[in-house]
Amino acid sequence: MRNAIITLLEIATLIGALLGGFLIFTALSPANTAIQTAASAAVGIGFVAVPYALAATFHRAMMRSKLTERVQRDDPEKGAVMEYVRAKLRGEA
Repeated sequence: MRNAIITLLEIATLIGALLGGFLIFTALSPANTAIQTAASAAVGIGFVAVPYALAATFHRAMMRSKLTERVQRDDPEKGAVMEYVRAKLRGEA
């Protein structure tokens, strides 16, 4: 399920990059004022940044869970240490 979400967010990032690039390119026309140019550029960057940040967050969470599974499978003692460190960081231990 997470792979599908990441793939969809990566596609959204690509589409956002195309739309954002188009917005930034059209904002540079001489007929626009400085405020219109800045607003178009900000929206264009937002079209790319928001899906990219979401995709990176999902990817990071997926990789963290895979790494935790691998560490616990390979060395259960290290897995217990990792859980203790996480609990300590959260203030639970």
